[in-house]
Amino acid sequence: MNDRESNNACSGSRVLMMHHHRAARATQFNIPPGICPQKALQERESRINKQIDARMKDLATLSMPDEYRVKAEIELRALRLSNFQAQIRNEVMHALKRDTTLITALSPFAYRRTKRQSLREARVTENLERHRKIEAEKKRRQEAADRLQHIMEHARRFREFHRSNANTLDKTKKAIVTYFLNSEREKKKEEERKEREREKF
Repeated sequence: MNDRESNNACSGSRVLMMHHHRAARATQFNIPPGICPQKALQERESRINKQIDARMKDLATLSMPDEYRVKAEIELRALRLSNFQAQIRNEVMHALKRDTTLITALSPFAYRRTKRQSLREARVTENLERHRKIEAEKKRRQEAADRLQHIMEHARRFREFHRSNANTLDKTKKAIVTYFLNSEREKKKEEERKEREREKF
């Protein structure tokens, strides 16, 4: 058993030595270059951009009925905005990577934009704040004056309405009193006339 194990060990070491010699041996053929992922990505982007350009040219020069023209216009505008969408996507991904790191996640001050305000900017801000307060006060006073004017106008119309009603009521009462007085007078005259006629006969 021991002889067999030693023979196996020797044959294994020989095979290993042969592989080392073959690996170190110079060859006439160059090692084929591997696929560069960056170059493959650039070629893919270039191919997609060419397809987008071709589709945009087709949509711009294509004549179609009215019901399909709106869809074609929407697709054309979407293709024109593809670069802008890619830029926004990259900015969002960059912001996500920056904000999800351990340093910025633990530091709330990383999200604050520290800016020292100069004396000139402080004066400008103060003037703007004062101007805003003056405008707000002026607006509040104008609204109060308009409200008071509206109330006074309503009170004037209210008084005129009731004065007109009172005048109408007075005229109606006078007309009724005059009617009854005239009726009584006419009735008396008629009775006196009949009395005189009876006395004649």
